[in-house]
Amino acid sequence: MADHEDLRKLKPKLVRARIEELLAADLSDAELRERFEELSRAIAFSGYTWLWGPELYRRNRVMFRPFISSHFSSDLIKPNWRWERVEWKKETGERLDAWLSEVDARGDADLFRQLYAWKHRTGQWGGLDQKRWQADLLERYQAAETPAARGSVLDRFDLWVRLDEPAAITLYETDARTAVPFILKHLPGEYDQKFKFWHQLRDKALAEGDQEFAFEIYRRQVDQKTWMSDILRLADEITDPQMLCDQLEKHHPQRWNIDAGMPIFRLVEKRGRDVFPYVRKHLASVYRSWWGGRDGYTGLVRLAAKQQWWDLWSALVRMCARPEEYNAEVVRLIDSRELSGQERQRRLLMLTGIAREWNYGPFSIARVQQLNDETAVKLYERDPDLLRGPFRMNVSAGWYQTYPKLSEAVIDAEDERMIDFFASRFVTRAGSWGWAEQMLETAERYSRYYEEFRDDDREFARRATNVLGQVPAFAIGNFNELTRKNRLARMFYARSPARYLAYPEGIRDLLEAPQIHAQAVAFRVLGLPDERARQLAAANIDLLLATLLRPLHRATRTLAFRALANAAVDLETAQRIHHQCREAMYLPNKRYPKENLVGLIGQLLHEWPELRTASEQPVVYGVPV
Repeated sequence: MADHEDLRKLKPKLVRARIEELLAADLSDAELRERFEELSRAIAFSGYTWLWGPELYRRNRVMFRPFISSHFSSDLIKPNWRWERVEWKKETGERLDAWLSEVDARGDADLFRQLYAWKHRTGQWGGLDQKRWQADLLERYQAAETPAARGSVLDRFDLWVRLDEPAAITLYETDARTAVPFILKHLPGEYDQKFKFWHQLRDKALAEGDQEFAFEIYRRQVDQKTWMSDILRLADEITDPQMLCDQLEKHHPQRWNIDAGMPIFRLVEKRGRDVFPYVRKHLASVYRSWWGGRDGYTGLVRLAAKQQWWDLWSALVRMCARPEEYNAEVVRLIDSRELSGQERQRRLLMLTGIAREWNYGPFSIARVQQLNDETAVKLYERDPDLLRGPFRMNVSAGWYQTYPKLSEAVIDAEDERMIDFFASRFVTRAGSWGWAEQMLETAERYSRYYEEFRDDDREFARRATNVLGQVPAFAIGNFNELTRKNRLARMFYARSPARYLAYPEGIRDLLEAPQIHAQAVAFRVLGLPDERARQLAAANIDLLLATLLRPLHRATRTLAFRALANAAVDLETAQRIHHQCREAMYLPNKRYPKENLVGLIGQLLHEWPELRTASEQPVVYGVPV
């Protein structure tokens, strides 16, 4: 077979000829699979699914089914990256019709959906023929005799197509219990713009006592005007606050293009604190204002302040305010002459903390409102303890704030805590986008400040450790670019690791820092050929041993190996390291630098012969006497 690059460039006719040759050859299933895997590197290969797919499926469905799924395609891509559709007609159509019938008979729903969508696609982008899809779906669904058979039909026809209301009613009347999840999945409304509310199906569900399904239709299809009218009517009719909130929750829309600001404002205006449990849960909806104006947010903030509902007011400002609105509220409180110092501070504290967060399984993002430079300076001058404490994350130097005035203020005040905090943010900034140049200028200003300690190694190491210990995890992307462009980063990460030995108390803090490059600084320090480094490495052996089993980049792990070699200052410590190294040899990670690990084991055995097993004892060969 030709090499990889030649295969990719094969013309479609040659690819087809090779496919036919392989299918006609007397090969075992395993050999055929191996040859097809190699030929699949050709760009045009997947375009001949109609040719090889049916044959492989009939030959050995268990062996070839994953291969078919991986390379299935209804388009032919040519070596010049021009593509054309493979039409379901003539010889191709005959082969595919037979294959579709076989797949349908076997109940292979996944492959059935792929073939069915291929056969009935329409339009420039290959959209599915909705009328044909609905007709086939209803015919099969009504013909099925059991709930299991009807569920199998729905599984086969679970394609990216929307139902219309008559078809949904037919499904519901035939077998509501089986059809409801399918109907909701193919219900227009959440992302569709042009549709009519399904009143008939909703009324039918209510008549059947299926409240849950009826409200699900309502939430996904209700328009803003109808929803606001309904919730205001509920507010007039229901007197019990708990019952009202339950009904409001049932009616809350799930459509993305609903601006909840004005309806929630009107609701709070009408019922006040009675609806707070519901409103607090959905305050984030008020933020959706780019198509609906800010009337709802503005009215809510003013109403909350007028009624002295400070819990609602603070949540609104923190979660829903734009940056300029948030800063205006903070400035208004700072400049207030009417409030006592204690009350002013209380309301300012209510504006701190996370504004909103997004959680995607193990991945989360938290948003914090940022003060602008002028507001931050004013707050620092009026109440510095607030900025040092609760408001510190509100001046965390995001991707567009550089805080030059606040930086000068904290440096002039010799505010060590704030200086080190800001340095921990600017030490991660590099690039050529947006405000990167201004951030690098601010980082340069902080580097000049820390240069004042260049003659005092202990003080420099103490402050550098404070800074690096506050750098958030994953805050550095391109480390090489960072140290090349950011002078503050070069000062802390790249220059003179021996200076950190002057502050041994900080080494453990670096080893436990959230940012891996701060940990790498500690590994580099502990691996130095210095007696102080050896003693420190031995004192932190518990953390260093963990690096043998942690996921680390190769370069960082190599630095950790050097620190571990330094830590072997006595037999007991050497035994612990040697044992853990032996365990690490069994790790399945292919990128693990096992050759470096073997080198570390060899170094330990050389320095501590007591650790050698019988097979590792040196053998001296000589002439027999």
